Amino acid sequence: MLEANKFKNEVKSSFSNRHLNLIIFPTEKCNFRCTYCYEDFKIGKMKQTVVESLKRLLDHRLLNLDSLEFSWFGGEPMLASSIILELHDYAIRNKNKDCIIKGNMSTNGHLLTKEKFSELVNLGLTQYQISLDGFNEIHDKTRVLINGKGTFEKIWNNLKEFRSLELNFEIILRLHYSKSTYENLIPLIKEINTVFKDDSRFKIYLKSIENLGGPHSNDIEETTYNEQLHIEKILNDLVSQRITKFQINQDGPYICYASKPNSIAIRADGRLSKCTVALNSDSNILGKIKEDGTLDIDNEKLRNWFIGFETQDLGTLACPMNAVINKITTANNVYKK
Repeated sequence: MLEANKFKNEVKSSFSNRHLNLIIFPTEKCNFRCTYCYEDFKIGKMKQTVVESLKRLLDHRLLNLDSLEFSWFGGEPMLASSIILELHDYAIRNKNKDCIIKGNMSTNGHLLTKEKFSELVNLGLTQYQISLDGFNEIHDKTRVLINGKGTFEKIWNNLKEFRSLELNFEIILRLHYSKSTYENLIPLIKEINTVFKDDSRFKIYLKSIENLGGPHSNDIEETTYNEQLHIEKILNDLVSQRITKFQINQDGPYICYASKPNSIAIRADGRLSKCTVALNSDSNILGKIKEDGTLDIDNEKLRNWFIGFETQDLGTLACPMNAVINKITTANNVYKK
């Protein structure tokens, strides 16, 4: 009953105009070239004209919001940290007194120094997801800089430095695996057990590598759902009881941000999307933010992303992308006939 009530509240919250989730790409460039990445890095840093348009959007909405959540994505968002700081600061200075400003970031962690991290956390950006593929040289085979050099040591040192900060934050260590590489995570999990055992701010999240396209898609190994369950059982048994395991659906059925009517992604060039994966799909290119901060949006395309609420299918609510693409493809085929 408790889980059902939480889910009902999540559905209700997803439709509330008192809550707004802005997924912002301050840049779509990246300092990494991970072997399984699906992005093309063609769009650079957000121009100041788009930043000013975002401020006008905040002007329209902030006075009537109970909460505003910034979700920073990329590329690598820390390549444009000045934009993140500018918009968080603007929102804090212009919100109504009861509005809660919070933020999260998907980052590779390489540029997230102790000083930058402290500044961001103090502005309300408190949740971070940082990916690791293994310990030391294992990680450095897949998560490399543009010049091909490894990245583990710098990320690991950044993470260890955060332990000394007396700040409230959550770092989700996203550990990537496939059916042929999962054993490489064992040394890393043992090290996490030792280094972060007394700090509940650090959590482990196991995630299989998915084939989402990109230049190396033919080399990406698929892992079935049953294989994932088997692998995660093995790895979770190795995690110390003093380390928290993060689950994306830990409070019941998961509703993806892309399914929620009060969530929108604003890309570095000002285009609007719902999903951060299907970036080049026409069904995910919904319009553009205008100079005055209003959204010029294709409402017919937008409605397709709410299909999970229509069908009440939990799988579609958790990931609407395939259902949206299939619906549009079917409709186009009918129209052609």
